[in-house]
Amino acid sequence: FTDEEIRMLVEAGAHAPSGGNLQPWNFLACEGHLFLFHDLERGYSAIDGGGLVPAIGLGACLENIRIAASSIGLGLNISTLPLPDAQELIAVISKDGSIKNIVPDPLAQWIPQRCTNRKKPIKRAIDDSVLRAMTDAVVEVTRCEMHTVVDAEARAAIAEAIASAELVRVLSPIGHDEFFGHEVRWTTQEAESTRDGIDLATMELKPSARVAFKVASDPATMDLLRLWNGGSGFKYGTRGSVTDSPALCLISTDRNDPGAMLDAGRAMERMWLAATAHNLAVHPVSAPILLAHNVRFGGGKGMNPAERDAVIRTFEEVRTRFKVGDREPMFLLRLCHAPPPTARSLRRSLEEVLHFYQVMHA
Repeated sequence: FTDEEIRMLVEAGAHAPSGGNLQPWNFLACEGHLFLFHDLERGYSAIDGGGLVPAIGLGACLENIRIAASSIGLGLNISTLPLPDAQELIAVISKDGSIKNIVPDPLAQWIPQRCTNRKKPIKRAIDDSVLRAMTDAVVEVTRCEMHTVVDAEARAAIAEAIASAELVRVLSPIGHDEFFGHEVRWTTQEAESTRDGIDLATMELKPSARVAFKVASDPATMDLLRLWNGGSGFKYGTRGSVTDSPALCLISTDRNDPGAMLDAGRAMERMWLAATAHNLAVHPVSAPILLAHNVRFGGGKGMNPAERDAVIRTFEEVRTRFKVGDREPMFLLRLCHAPPPTARSLRRSLEEVLHFYQVMHA
């Protein structure tokens, strides 16, 4: 690669979504190759024992790179999965000149436009042709499938499962600290300073909800709610926005391993870009899947037995409603028509995430 090509590819990769917008990636350019690393400090969560959250983001990052490369006629050789003694190395990317007649991926133009939109849904159905276009985008990734629920009763049941899982997270001392203490950016100035995390403006909260959100950020308040087995009021907003969204879309794979999680991230990004191309609002609502992944594959770190049981119940509800069979759910989003978002999440600068290394030859 030339330095210009590397910068272009990394910029596209860094546009990818990630859990909490923590952007768990670093890039090293050396001898014409591009190395993608998992920034373990940014990608670690004590309630993500299975490592699904950063893997989804890193997979999306890789897919953006592949899509962007196609737009300038570059064929890529992408070698993925960590080495036994270098778990943080996710992929080695190099130019493959043997690939001829590369067709530009039409999703490329939507990479800078893609964003999370938590606005209240406009109650209007989504055309079947749009859902088919999203499905077609997903199945470009081997062994990945998209499942869609549009039935109102099923959406309501899934909404309750999502709201219940999110309540488990916010009532968990560890989950509470990670979200309110590390992910939320309380002011625009803070968001612009860090250029990561979740800007409070992107939450699309009404003034009264902002007050409740601030109250919820106090660990002592949540300790009392936990003691009283309360907090059900915090489920209201999630339940309503998910129920009112005309379609819920889930990504599944045929297995659960590091490669499958990266592939799910790639498929997720393609699904999201296809939705963006049709001017649809996308909001990830994967709490039942992510928390259950921790219970099933990470030992349920950071959760007590009651919380683990509650999470598995929400996960099984999602599995049942989406009729995934023995496939592995990986990612879930709500899809709707909505006004543009109030604000967009920011990204760290290229200078912070991309490093060039020159080998000195004798």
